Amino acid sequence: MIGIKNLTKQKSRDILRQKKVYEAKIAKLKKDLAILKNKGNLEIQKLLNMIDDVLNVIADEDCRVRNVTYRGLT
Repeated sequence: MIGIKNLTKQKSRDILRQKKVYEAKIAKLKKDLAILKNKGNLEIQKLLNMIDDVLNVIADEDCRVRNVTYRGLT
């Protein structure tokens, strides 16, 4: 009986040790994911700003072309 109790205690300690390792790995992965998410959000925001700038330039040029075309018709 003493051998079985010791084996059970050892197994319980091993399980707790593995649980702590697992929880530490999960915490690190969550932290890494949050960092990647923030980095991705910043990159997406930069791209959206660039697209907005390009669309503004296109709109300005379109207005200039329309003004030139309108002046040529009158």
